[in-house]
Amino acid sequence: MAATAQQLLEKGGLTRWVAIAIVKVLGAESGLRTSAENPKEGAYGIAQWTDTRKAALFAFAAARHEPADALPAQVAFLLHELNTYESGTLSRLRATRNINEAITVFVTYFERPEDIPAVIKTAGGTPVMVGASGGGSAASAAPMAVATSGDPPDRSHKIFTTGKGMGEQGSHFSGHVAAMRNLRNRHATIKLRS
Repeated sequence: MAATAQQLLEKGGLTRWVAIAIVKVLGAESGLRTSAENPKEGAYGIAQWTDTRKAALFAFAAARHEPADALPAQVAFLLHELNTYESGTLSRLRATRNINEAITVFVTYFERPEDIPAVIKTAGGTPVMVGASGGGSAASAAPMAVATSGDPPDRSHKIFTTGKGMGEQGSHFSGHVAAMRNLRNRHATIKLRS
């Protein structure tokens, strides 16, 4: 399962070390089980998507005529997120120079857990300082992932504001809404043509 996920990520345009890093993080989070569920948080799949992201995964898979628990559908959705409303994360990932930096960036900006350093360590990484462009170096004082351009907008895959205005949070939500509309419209168009 890990090798297949890595191959799909690389075919999707990611470098080998970024693909490996993502697989390590997803392996730590869900065991790469496509039907993994966390009923407490309502999380589902290899990336434990919740709320609008989970709904978007199901709509994305349906538009591709694939089950939502299929590994290719989930990897394709993850790549879709990185290429659309998670494009800032993709830019940061592309700026990384090794697996460890890519783990730190993926956890910090895509997964956004409560305890970033612990999740990085669970995925086999060592927390490093990461800048807005993604690259970083080992933290000398207290090792932890630090986003120099501000904290990640959404630590639990839920949409919320921090009192700093909508900023990235608003565009994050808008991206989900737009993606859902596009998928729904595309699916309706496919039905009309059939």
